[in-house]
Amino acid sequence: METRLRIAICDDNPVLRMQLKEDVEAYFSRTKMQVEIDLFESGEALTEKPQIYHMAFLDVEMKKINGITAGYWLKDQNPDIYIFIITAYEKYLDDAFDLNVFRYLQKPVDKERLYHGLSAALARNRRLTCMLDGKMEALFVKDIVCVYSERGKTMLVTQSKTYSTIYPLAFWKDNLYELFFAQPHSSYIVNCNYVSLFEKGAVTLQYGDKQTIKIYISQRKYYHFKHDLFQWMECGK
Repeated sequence: METRLRIAICDDNPVLRMQLKEDVEAYFSRTKMQVEIDLFESGEALTEKPQIYHMAFLDVEMKKINGITAGYWLKDQNPDIYIFIITAYEKYLDDAFDLNVFRYLQKPVDKERLYHGLSAALARNRRLTCMLDGKMEALFVKDIVCVYSERGKTMLVTQSKTYSTIYPLAFWKDNLYELFFAQPHSSYIVNCNYVSLFEKGAVTLQYGDKQTIKIYISQRKYYHFKHDLFQWMECGK
């Protein structure tokens, strides 16, 4: 992420729009990062001309061009944008999954949850240096799809390669779990950003050139994993 972040806030309620701007500015005032925030009162105003934003907060319920549609438009301009969908209704959760938004926040937006989401977004560019396949590698945490233990070996799957690691699963749990990772099974740690399908008994991850991994969810882990997944969607914890 660049030193100066460009952020778009699009909400047809002027009071909520300005409050969100103030909250975001307050968060970044505690960091060394510079931000440039643009405010929009409608989806039409946002999509009027091509813009590159690193982060966007979109009200899902707007006339004509809603937040979901605007989100797809923004992703066309920058596929790596962090999109926060804001709404008072949970019925839009499926649409948010389809768009692969970074966070789903309910109105009224809780400041603590907003800050957790912003912290998680910034953490996605964190690098982890470790020994992989016999040599030191510095990996972007966001590129780690999952880690799993199989036949006495611990394997790490990234966007481009699968590594054999010398570290036990507990090492990865300590280093990854507090960001945006969860455990559907005692032998797996998955990156919630790659979840494409969540079912009663399994979760599917999609990455790279439409590669997929289907992981079965243990009965013991199901409710805890479901809680972690939906809490990640909502507030980034």
